[in-house]
Amino acid sequence: MKTITIPTSLPCPSWCTRPAGHGFDQADVEYLTRAHTAAVTQLEIISVEGFSSHVTVGIMSVENAVDVDGPVADLGDPNVYLDADGDFTGVHARQIAAALLNAADVWDEATR
Repeated sequence: MKTITIPTSLPCPSWCTRPAGHGFDQADVEYLTRAHTAAVTQLEIISVEGFSSHVTVGIMSVENAVDVDGPVADLGDPNVYLDADGDFTGVHARQIAAALLNAADVWDEATR
C-alpha cells in the first residue's frame, strides 16, 4: 500500500515539536491520519563492547480527520513512548528512567 503525505493548515497541539502543517498520511482508510510527537530525550548509548544503541523517549498522539482542512474526527490522548534497542547497564537504565520521568512531566503539561 502506497502512503502519500498531504500538508494541512490544521494546528498541532501546543506540545507537538514537528513542523507546523506537518501532513496527514493518506492510505486506503476512512480518515486521514497524522501523529503528533515530541521527542523529549534522545540518547546514544555506547556499550562496553563498543556497540551503539539509540533510545528515544517522548510523547505522541494520533489525529484522525475527515479532510485535510478538517473537521478533526478524533485526537487521541497523548501517550509516553519509549523506542529503544540494545542491552543496557544499570547506569544506562537510570538515564532511561530519568528520560521517562522527564517525558511524564511533559505529558502532565500536555494533558492539562
